[in-house]
Amino acid sequence: VRHLIHDPDKVFQTAGAGVIPKPVEIDRRYPPRDLVHPLPADSSQLSAVMAASEGHDFVIVGPPGTGKSQTIANIIAQCLAGGKTVLFVAEKTAALDVVYRRLRDHGLGDCCVELHSNKAERKRFLDQLETSWRNRSQADASSWDEINEQLKNHRDQLNEYVASIHHVEAN
Repeated sequence: VRHLIHDPDKVFQTAGAGVIPKPVEIDRRYPPRDLVHPLPADSSQLSAVMAASEGHDFVIVGPPGTGKSQTIANIIAQCLAGGKTVLFVAEKTAALDVVYRRLRDHGLGDCCVELHSNKAERKRFLDQLETSWRNRSQADASSWDEINEQLKNHRDQLNEYVASIHHVEAN
């Protein structure tokens, strides 16, 4: 906000964040175990997910049906997996509800506290905190590592195939 008020004509640089990952770099830059996105995502969406998790500031813009709320839900999941807290604010309650529903449907509902509209009651807020605390768990990392190793192998095979069909031959 300070930048928008004092330096609106200058490019905003996020302090401490590196370069925003390009979609074509996702497979080379991140092993599958570092990508936490419960909803399907293409490489441009994963670029936004990882940029947010690395501390970049940006705006997601697009017409309805282009995957904005899906990307936001994945950003929240990625940041939660990295031990970060997230404040998601939207102008419309429907946007908040869609993102919350997607997170809830993928087992992350207990990580969310709704503080909008008619749900902003003190008792409900405290109940959500209690439920979140009670339902926290420590997952078994060994099955996660095994699944991600298989995913890495499949991803590498597919990337090799793509590279071979795009290889320019002498003829």
